[in-house]
Amino acid sequence: MAYYWYKTAADQGHDCGQYNVGFMWHNGHGVQKNPKVAVEWYKKAADQGYLSAQRLLANIYFKGEDKIIPMDHLQATHYYLLLSEKDDENARKFLTNSSYTGIVNTYLSQNWEAFFPKFKTDTKNAIYEIILVLKEVETMMDVKVPVELWWLVCEEVVHVWPTAAYFLTEKR
Repeated sequence: MAYYWYKTAADQGHDCGQYNVGFMWHNGHGVQKNPKVAVEWYKKAADQGYLSAQRLLANIYFKGEDKIIPMDHLQATHYYLLLSEKDDENARKFLTNSSYTGIVNTYLSQNWEAFFPKFKTDTKNAIYEIILVLKEVETMMDVKVPVELWWLVCEEVVHVWPTAAYFLTEKR
């Protein structure tokens, strides 16, 4: 009975319903346990900003799940970064752990544009946000953002906002 109502809410796009449908699949409540189906429902809720889903996905991808969901530290990093934006203490611990800074840097290098949807429509402001976030990442994690990532930003900057080149290259 609970599954029916959660699924009805989930199908209507409610993040809490999506999370609860995932939880039921994850734990086998009212349905046969299936972590893969659970992850798909958790992702729907996480994409809407549902913190519990983001936290659960970060942990699932960090550890792997029942030999069905493989360990994927890049995916875990994605969700830990989302959580850290909301001041989640465990996410910050993961991101600042020196053992994982290489993983975090790799993720940022490969996915930086995905974090800044405005980049395509409001390039100047998006570049400014990217600069601020990259500087914050360097400070928060006490690491250097990969040079390739800075160069990607610089290439866009010279076309749109030449005065930012100084800001980008200081201390480089």
